[in-house]
Amino acid sequence: MKLFSKRKQRTDTPSPSRRKRRTLRQTWTKTFLGSSPIVTTGILLGWVLLTILLAFTGVTPAGIQVLPDQVSRVRVVAEKPFSYVSELQTNQRKELEKQRIPPVYVMDMKPYERFKEHIYTLIDGIGELETEIADLPNEDKLQRVEAFTLSFEQRTDLRLNVEDVLVLMGRTKPEERKPLIDNALISVRRILNGGIFDPEDAVLSQNPENLNFIYVQRDSGQLRSLDIQSQDMAYSAIKRDFTYFDIPQDLNIALSRIMSQAIRPNLRYDQELHEKARQEAEENSEPVRINVRAGEIIIEPGETVLAHKYEMLLAYQDFLRQEDSTYAFSLGRSFWEKALITLLLGVGVVVYLSLAGWSSLTDNRRVSLLFLVILINIAITRVILSVAANNPETYSILRYIIPVYLGPILIALLINQRAAIFVSAVLCFITSLMFGESFVLMSAMFLACLISVMLCKDVRKRGQIVRASIFG
Repeated sequence: MKLFSKRKQRTDTPSPSRRKRRTLRQTWTKTFLGSSPIVTTGILLGWVLLTILLAFTGVTPAGIQVLPDQVSRVRVVAEKPFSYVSELQTNQRKELEKQRIPPVYVMDMKPYERFKEHIYTLIDGIGELETEIADLPNEDKLQRVEAFTLSFEQRTDLRLNVEDVLVLMGRTKPEERKPLIDNALISVRRILNGGIFDPEDAVLSQNPENLNFIYVQRDSGQLRSLDIQSQDMAYSAIKRDFTYFDIPQDLNIALSRIMSQAIRPNLRYDQELHEKARQEAEENSEPVRINVRAGEIIIEPGETVLAHKYEMLLAYQDFLRQEDSTYAFSLGRSFWEKALITLLLGVGVVVYLSLAGWSSLTDNRRVSLLFLVILINIAITRVILSVAANNPETYSILRYIIPVYLGPILIALLINQRAAIFVSAVLCFITSLMFGESFVLMSAMFLACLISVMLCKDVRKRGQIVRASIFG
């Protein structure tokens, strides 16, 4: 029998002293990380910074925050001068230029040319008739003149009086008639070249005092503006011209009566030429460039966003995206304003938590969970906004189906309903800032979050969570 037996060493149990030191060390670390105000402050600052980065970085101050023909709830101010070509005003100018183009008419001188041929035929016929009836008695002469007049009317569209033919034969010599007729035709052509409008024309008869505001096509194809006249004015003009002829009064009357048959409306409206002139005016119209000064208000809150204001807003957005390098991450005035509001929100969160004295939120792990859920919900909202950034129709729909209720439902399940209501208020406030400080939208989202939290009370079935998501 041995005097000293070997003591068995228990290797499976640690030394009491070592176990105590390890336990104390772990307890202190957990206590510091779980309830230290320094850690809480770091969590809050990190949450504020991440919220600013997720919610507002990259969102231009002139982003799609409003829709056309709707009341704006945000003010957008040009922070730098820029210019753009306005398609709306350019189209308005083109339409105005098209409306300024007067009707285009074509001058038809073919009836005059036929009249001219008939007049020369008449003069030649009178000369031959004089030779034939030179030796006849007066009665026979009169019969031959009447027969000649009737035959000439049947062969042409001119109307002659026997008295006018007798005056031409008796008052002029054969060698004098041709120069007299040439001068009369020159006067007639000059009057016709001025243009004679048809009183039954629907366009010209509306405002006879502004008849010079039309275009008439020249023989060369060019358009010209003429002081056109009515048929009565042309009759007066030809009588006035014939008074300067050194001829007897009866010959003047007979000549005026014959030549007045050439005074007929000679303007014919040409729709094809009119449309061509309007098209040329539209093509030659210069684009309208709008210059916007720095500090000029683009969108005013409480007013309906008109089409030209919305166009200016989109132009400002393109300017910030393409031309201005300082807005590469959209760190403009709007960004710093919203960042300051978010920082004040963080201070308000600290004050509220201090006043509320939540025992369940004294653990930093729960505080971290609270703010992590808020960040995840903000990230989901930002992704949805990025998808609808360039589509106003999609944007107008998605703004009312943003899943802001996900965070409150999750917090209601993991912590309690009081914390879920707090998360709802913070989420709705930040989301409304992302949408342009819309109080109506924030109220609707907060109500949806409250309904979701209420339906999560005493959850025992998964179907109740689904109902909360649907009603939210």
